[in-house]
Amino acid sequence: MSWIELQFLGKAVESLRRCRQVLMQTYVFAFYLEKTNESEMFESNQKDLESATEILSGEIVLPRCIDHCPLTTSGRVFAFSSGLDGCNAEAETLCVCAPQGSWSKI
Repeated sequence: MSWIELQFLGKAVESLRRCRQVLMQTYVFAFYLEKTNESEMFESNQKDLESATEILSGEIVLPRCIDHCPLTTSGRVFAFSSGLDGCNAEAETLCVCAPQGSWSKI
């Protein structure tokens, strides 16, 4: 691994921790939501975050490229950072798009 890849690894681990923490809290939140169109949209966003988190987790645990990768180092970093960006974006969407006023119903 190059120095640049190690810099992304630290960011990826922190992002993965944050995404898993958001998911942990949203599972409880979604359990108590009344079934409405907003709650279905919330659960859809939750599924998007789950898949982005699993993709990022797979990139950290089992990188597609080890030493004999056909991609250049910058290609590996780009693939890694795009997974990182996807996970962060989905977490932000889920936090922002929670049905308004739902916290008071719990």
